[in-house]
Amino acid sequence: MINYVTKTIYGIETKIPTRFDSSFAINEDDFAYLINLYKFIPNKEGKCWIDKKHNKTVAYLDKNLFTHEYDIRFNKNWLAHESIITKSPKLLDILRSYPENSILYEETMKILYKIAEDDAKYIAKGDYIKQPFAYFLEGDEIYDEESEEL
Repeated sequence: MINYVTKTIYGIETKIPTRFDSSFAINEDDFAYLINLYKFIPNKEGKCWIDKKHNKTVAYLDKNLFTHEYDIRFNKNWLAHESIITKSPKLLDILRSYPENSILYEETMKILYKIAEDDAKYIAKGDYIKQPFAYFLEGDEIYDEESEEL
């Protein structure tokens, strides 16, 4: 059974399969970069790739109706999530370079700016400087053998 999402395209409501709503056609260079970086595992037929870490299908082959060749469709939600986790400029460039990801790219950048603001507050507070053992040593007196009398 195929799940559909209702979208308004050029003022007309249409039903789009969910798999096309959350994916975009990626070029082979970007996909090769992502495969080399994340080591996606192809399924037995070789028609889709799985991210072992998240146990999620990240890409699949889809036949183009015009050229009768296969396009690689990549999961845009996975790409945005991984961009937020890693803060990688290359992943953000891949997300930004495709027009169908423009809204998701803006949302991703808002989240990254929020994270940067929180990190700046944390760094300004100065808690990152102290090492864990420093909290235990601050209140203790230093043991001096010369001052100790028998």
